[in-house]
Amino acid sequence: MTIGNPNDADRVEKVRVSQQGSSEYVERVVEDAAAAQRSFTYQVTALMWLMFGALESLLALRVILKLVAANPGNIIPLPAWYMLSRTCSSGLLWV
Repeated sequence: MTIGNPNDADRVEKVRVSQQGSSEYVERVVEDAAAAQRSFTYQVTALMWLMFGALESLLALRVILKLVAANPGNIIPLPAWYMLSRTCSSGLLWV
């Protein structure tokens, strides 16, 4: 670990040295102690963005339906569905 580097404050370095015969094996493992905290913070932030996105989508849908003067009494307020059902009932679609 480098002394004086502020980026390494949350890192723990472990060095394991093993000898097998005439060779030496050095294993260095660097663990980030704050990684779990950052992961949790990221997940909470992503969940909040998801909730705000869903709320914004619902508000946009409400504004769009208000602009087209959708009647809440209608079962399906889509003009395309109405035209398709009339075409099917008159037999023009099956020609």
